[in-house]
Amino acid sequence: MDSFLLYIFLTAMVLSLIIVFINRGYTRANLFLGGYFFFASFTNLVINFGIYGDSVFWTALLGTTGLPVLFLVGPFAFFYMRSILTDDPELKGYDYLHFAMFVIQLAGMIPYYLSSWEYKKSVAGIWHSSKWQLTSINLNIIPANINFFLRPMHLTIYLVLILLMLWRYKRASGIKAYYNLS
Repeated sequence: MDSFLLYIFLTAMVLSLIIVFINRGYTRANLFLGGYFFFASFTNLVINFGIYGDSVFWTALLGTTGLPVLFLVGPFAFFYMRSILTDDPELKGYDYLHFAMFVIQLAGMIPYYLSSWEYKKSVAGIWHSSKWQLTSINLNIIPANINFFLRPMHLTIYLVLILLMLWRYKRASGIKAYYNLS
């Protein structure tokens, strides 16, 4: 993998940690923003460096290990937008359901995480060969073809939720501005 991409991913991860630990003002909202940037950068690092990289070692280490983290990107973006628009960064009890897909994916990967290093290197070797399909390697208790569909669908659902939230906010604030309500 290109060292420039690695530099960008690591820089974004460090900057997100700075947002989380050295922040002023909207401290809880900044936690969500920093979490979003960190998990988005880590996911891109996993995909580009682990899966599409040239090293079997890095593919075995990062290739599938970080894939459940992709299910944290959408919730953190959603919570950041909601906390900024409503000026209420607190998580309610039902908000923890947003992390259900991450927990399910993480629990489904436990057998792979507990497998031997040799098995992980053999899976990485299959990925580096030209004889595999994206849905042919099933490392989770959830079938690979369903997982392949879930990841982009999950992010798309959160994108729609964020756009709907922005639309509702603009609509509500437009009515207040029109009638000069404060």
